[in-house]
Amino acid sequence: MTRIHILGGTGYAGRQIVAEAARRGHQVTSFSRSIPTEQTPGVEYRAGDVQDPAYLASVFTDTDVVISALSTRGGLAGEGRMRALVAAEAELAAGHGVRLGVMGGAGSLQAEEGGPDWSTCPTSSRKPGPNPSNSPAPSITCARTPTTALTGS
Repeated sequence: MTRIHILGGTGYAGRQIVAEAARRGHQVTSFSRSIPTEQTPGVEYRAGDVQDPAYLASVFTDTDVVISALSTRGGLAGEGRMRALVAAEAELAAGHGVRLGVMGGAGSLQAEEGGPDWSTCPTSSRKPGPNPSNSPAPSITCARTPTTALTGS
């Protein structure tokens, strides 16, 4: 059984990683700003601020793998903040002999102004759309009414 610590374990991608890792029988600890009211059975939850060096360092102890599924919102919004945090994560992982995986957050951003918010558009609502750029990649739209735009850096 692998010991997996997940930073941002209550966010959009993180909570899905937490649930799947627990389902597969791994020992999972979720690290986030707050403890969720709905928890995945068998998962340990710890709350804190990843910008606190002691809290961040605790993520890399007593584990085999750390997955960073953090968002560039809140205290991590702003140019260079996420990059600095990922650099600190890499240094901690190397120092503790821990494998590190970093998840990107592009799925929570809008591809264009007024476009769909992919974090709230269920896969079943995604439909082929126009391809004005003649890109070889197909265009996809959200068949639901768009929600308020999310912004990120």
